[in-house]
Amino acid sequence: MNKEALFDQYLKNPADVALRGDAREESFYAALEHLLQQVAEATGRNDVHITTLPKPTEAGNPDFRVWNGTDRIIGYKDRRERSLSLEEVRTYCRIVTGLARTIETQADIDDLYLAVEAKPATVEWAGACA
Repeated sequence: MNKEALFDQYLKNPADVALRGDAREESFYAALEHLLQQVAEATGRNDVHITTLPKPTEAGNPDFRVWNGTDRIIGYKDRRERSLSLEEVRTYCRIVTGLARTIETQADIDDLYLAVEAKPATVEWAGACA
């Protein structure tokens, strides 16, 4: 999966959850866990494991634990409490929609460019140099 598709999917998932209107903080965890796992795999780190809401540790009560699956903890992720206003959620959704449209537009431009490059141009010179 390419980088753009990976982040496009990550941005779409929380937006879909937010639009339902009944989400709590934990409702968004699956999207972030999936993103972390995809990034690990895309960078050749197939031994990385993500634990959502692990048991309390010396670092406190993290939301995620990233580790090698056996004995080494790579890091923790903890979201501090912050509520989003309805306007912030709407703004976020507009940004996600705009990013998705930008990516689609760029893909269309890339396709057009490839189509133009594939066709040799013909120029008629008759009388052009007279």
